[in-house]
Amino acid sequence: TYTGVYALLERDIQDGTAVDVTLAVNSGTYKGEVASETCEGFVSGGSFTVPVESKYLSEGAALSADGEGGYTVGTAATVAMVTFGEYTYKYASLADAVRAAASGSTITLISLEDTVEVNETLKPRQPSLTFDLNGKTIVGGNIDRLFLLGNSNMTFKNGTIRAQNLAFEITGGTFSGRTITFADDLAVISENDAAVFVYNSVTLDTSADITAKSAAIMGNGTDTGYPKINIKGGTITSDTTALYLPQKNGTTTISGGTITGATGVEIRGGTLN
Repeated sequence: TYTGVYALLERDIQDGTAVDVTLAVNSGTYKGEVASETCEGFVSGGSFTVPVESKYLSEGAALSADGEGGYTVGTAATVAMVTFGEYTYKYASLADAVRAAASGSTITLISLEDTVEVNETLKPRQPSLTFDLNGKTIVGGNIDRLFLLGNSNMTFKNGTIRAQNLAFEITGGTFSGRTITFADDLAVISENDAAVFVYNSVTLDTSADITAKSAAIMGNGTDTGYPKINIKGGTITSDTTALYLPQKNGTTTISGGTITGATGVEIRGGTLN
């Protein structure tokens, strides 16, 4: 076990005149940061308390996160990359990236496959994140909901999210001020259920194409919060009711897009503009 602010640090203290240094980390426990001024691609295994930057991972290695502040490096295909400022981290699964990303990060799908399968509900709790699907498709397994979002500012763009059941449950806080944004290059599909469920005081801004067997976007009649739904473009499509609005304090504004269903819009409470 190696412990310190830097569990492992290599520095060139002789301004390039020192003999070349070679590093290889393939096991061990590192309680602190791992960094090098001159070496890259030297970490292939081990356990860490600080995520290892992508430039230090060897070819074919990726990070996994346990959700409790621990990280492991092992041989695995890289599925997602987290970018935070100048730092990048590569993870073996999208769930690992979601668990590990700092607020303000961008999570980008970089899998070599066109589809990324997810068999657990993704629950990002960071105040702010951006999901860049990079032209790929997230495919949810037989789980109740694919994304469970809290009171956060999040943007989803550039790809497709396909769920067997509910694609997004968006549960805001007591007070409004947070916004979930679906960009115009995003598609959200639910094969057997509603696609997007909005509850409590949160704002959904969407220009995406949203398709569902049940409601494409819906609220809840017991909601005492102040949800806002802004449809700015895209298509909202359902086999039944495309846009279901029972929430008594909700405000929905439609300024663009196309809404198609057996019933286009059903409003039972709140305000529709």
